[in-house]
Amino acid sequence: MQTVVVSVSPKDSKNSARRKEVQRLLASGGHKTFFCRDVSALYKLEGDLTQSQIQKITGELLCDPVVENYAAGNTTPSLGAHHADVWFKRGVMDPAGESVMKAIRDLGISTVRQASSGTRYVFEGSGEIVQFASRSLLNPLIQECRVTSS
Repeated sequence: MQTVVVSVSPKDSKNSARRKEVQRLLASGGHKTFFCRDVSALYKLEGDLTQSQIQKITGELLCDPVVENYAAGNTTPSLGAHHADVWFKRGVMDPAGESVMKAIRDLGISTVRQASSGTRYVFEGSGEIVQFASRSLLNPLIQECRVTSS
């Protein structure tokens, strides 16, 4: 069994409403040493997947190629960037993940055992990114955050 993480982000991330909202949170909190570059939807797919199945799921279900780009697999932050990935904790309901799972079955793919949804925030700069993310970007009762840096 493998785990594939798919990141779906807007082609015009600079004008993304979600990114702008994070920037407002940063400004209101006085955070001036880092900024939000992008906000992406994340999907974790667990099962026995072929490359063509991954492309079908992302191309036909998860991504609107007119306005979005996607990356599948382990992506590392670019130099100077930090990824803050927010996921639901185990045992917490994930309605979006359940909807994705049903849609994958509707595509005729039965090798995916579980689908989860999350959000990736991409920051550049330095500062208290972990503390900001933990206080402002998630509900710690039902979600968890992992920050990775380049």
